[in-house]
Amino acid sequence: MNIEREKIRVRFAPSPTGFMHVGNARTAIFNDLFAKSNEGELILRIEDTDVQRNKEGAEEQIINNLKWLGVKWTEGPDIGGKFGPYRQSERTDLYEKAVRDLLDSEKAYRCFCSVDRLESLRKKAAEKKVPFHYDGKCREVSKEESDKRANSEQFVVRLKTDLNEPIIVKDLIKGDVRFETETIDDFVVSRGYSLPIFHLAVVVDDAAMQITHVIRGEDHLSNTPKHILLQRALNLPTPFYAHLPLLLDEKKHKLSKRAGGVDLFVETLRKEEGYLSEALANGLALLGWNSKTDQEIFSYKELENIFNLNNIQKSGAVFSVERLKWINKQHLKKLTAEQIYCTAKNFVESSQFGGFEEEKIFRVIEVEKERISLLKEIPDALSILIKPTLIKEKIGWKDTANEDTLEILRYTENYLRKLNEQNWNSKENLHETFLKMADESGKGRGPILWPLRYVLSGKDKSAGPDEIAWILGKEETLERTSIGIKLLENE
Repeated sequence: MNIEREKIRVRFAPSPTGFMHVGNARTAIFNDLFAKSNEGELILRIEDTDVQRNKEGAEEQIINNLKWLGVKWTEGPDIGGKFGPYRQSERTDLYEKAVRDLLDSEKAYRCFCSVDRLESLRKKAAEKKVPFHYDGKCREVSKEESDKRANSEQFVVRLKTDLNEPIIVKDLIKGDVRFETETIDDFVVSRGYSLPIFHLAVVVDDAAMQITHVIRGEDHLSNTPKHILLQRALNLPTPFYAHLPLLLDEKKHKLSKRAGGVDLFVETLRKEEGYLSEALANGLALLGWNSKTDQEIFSYKELENIFNLNNIQKSGAVFSVERLKWINKQHLKKLTAEQIYCTAKNFVESSQFGGFEEEKIFRVIEVEKERISLLKEIPDALSILIKPTLIKEKIGWKDTANEDTLEILRYTENYLRKLNEQNWNSKENLHETFLKMADESGKGRGPILWPLRYVLSGKDKSAGPDEIAWILGKEETLERTSIGIKLLENE
């Protein structure tokens, strides 16, 4: 029977086996948004029973990245709670009790089959091109013999799957999904008494923690009938299930750990690529979920207020790095230069520009924030603060002769030198001043402004000369203009 409680309780249960992939992060975000939008509770549970695969520091990294994304839980290994402990490695007594209950009620049995025998069965199934099913040999072992052999032989515990009618998973996203029980063999639930398989641990913990809704990836849908069988055998309630659509790459294949040349781990996107936390959460929330509005850019609080499980699509969700970058760019545009600098400080300080005065860095960011998509691009933008190496042939506008370009730069230098400091207080002032300078020259804006832009930046593409001059200040602007003039004078 399904759980019916007033308080919604969901859980995010990662394994500490490495960096957290964007797929796992999306699952955490959807669980959190569902809980918050329904005044429910999110529980963080660490599924660390696979000791050999656990990585040192992985749990801490998971917790830090979830907090960075804006995910907040009410119970977990870091804050405790009334249903703890919240690491499965600390809950083995519960699993052992469940295993013994299954054996005592004869709903499960010990299997003493060797690895070699099981491998032989698998090979035969492969030769026949049929799924491997355990043949039930150890079902025939009497309870007395099984109890005796358990004292000296290694064993696993298998659940008896005798149900003749199909199992219907009432999925809140997929709808009713039918599984024929003849496709499910007597599956393993534990190695010995105290080493539970994923299926048993999940079922026991979800019940003990009073989880009402299990929201997880579609790849777990095939596990659900096994979980329902275990719930029935242990007389535990069945939560509501909601299986999220798979994440796909742009070729509609299952999303791997890389896309667009980028590792798709939260840690990488955060510390190496330079995504903002709200932007990444925004982008992941839109993978398979639709707000039913024209809005695309959301704060985390806005997502909490409007999230609805009914708006999650059934089909796979396509992940695009370019789309995620665009979302990040929109979030960056909303920030002040100071806010961006504070967020990007690690990127700046680890570059050669960490020693520059903050006011100049702020000005660069103010100019470039409309162009950059990721925080990692800021150090490259800051390269404008270093005097460029100029190529004489690139200074002039289109086919303008060097002597004419020289005359233009001399005119520009003379004009700029006469400007008072007030003209340099804002890029808006300089913009109007530079246009006036070009118009008064009688030569046109392109021939006047192109050489100035190039001698200030040394780049084929850059911000406008007025913006660069505002960043550099009057003295540096005149110095770079003078360098361009000297280069043209040395014919």
